[in-house]
Amino acid sequence: MASAAAELVVEREPEPIIEMTDTNRTFAGAQGLVKMALDQYTEILTTVSDPRVSDWPLMDSPIPTFLIVLLYLYGVTILGPRVMANRKPFKLRGTLVAYNAFQVVFSLGMLYEVSDSIVKKRNSILWWLTGRRNKSSFMIESSSPILSRESYQEIQRNPPFCRDMRCLRISHELVGI
Repeated sequence: MASAAAELVVEREPEPIIEMTDTNRTFAGAQGLVKMALDQYTEILTTVSDPRVSDWPLMDSPIPTFLIVLLYLYGVTILGPRVMANRKPFKLRGTLVAYNAFQVVFSLGMLYEVSDSIVKKRNSILWWLTGRRNKSSFMIESSSPILSRESYQEIQRNPPFCRDMRCLRISHELVGI
C-alpha cells in the first residue's frame, strides 16, 4: 500500500499557486501587475486630467515624474550621505540667509496678490476663514500667471540643503506624506 501511495504522489504534477493567465485583468505575475497598474493610471490620467495642462512639460506621462522622484530620493537618502561621510559639512549660512530672504519677499508678494483679489471681488477675509464656500470654489478655471508663480513657489519651498549628515530633509509635498 505504501508503494502505491508513493507512486500516486510522484505521478501528479504540482499545481501552480498563481495562475499565469490574464483573463479579465487578473493577476498574471509581477510584469502583469505593473502593466495593469500603468494601464489603470494612464486611464485615470486620460479621463480625469485637466485639459489646460496637457501641453505642459512632464504632464503627458507619469514616468518622467516618477523617475525624477526616484533620483531625488536616491540622492537624498543614499548618495548624499555617502559623499558627505568623510567631509566636513558645507558652510551654507550665507546661502540660507539669501534663500530665506527671497522666500519672505516672494511670500509677501503672494499675500499681496491674494489680498488684492479678495478686495477686488468684494469678498471679506472671513469668507476664506469661515469655510462658507463649496468645495469647488477653489477649482480655478483659468491658467493665469499668478497661479503659475504660486505653484513654482510651492515646488521651491523645501530644497534639500544638507547642512549636516544627521539631518536628511525630504520634502513632504514631494513624497506625499
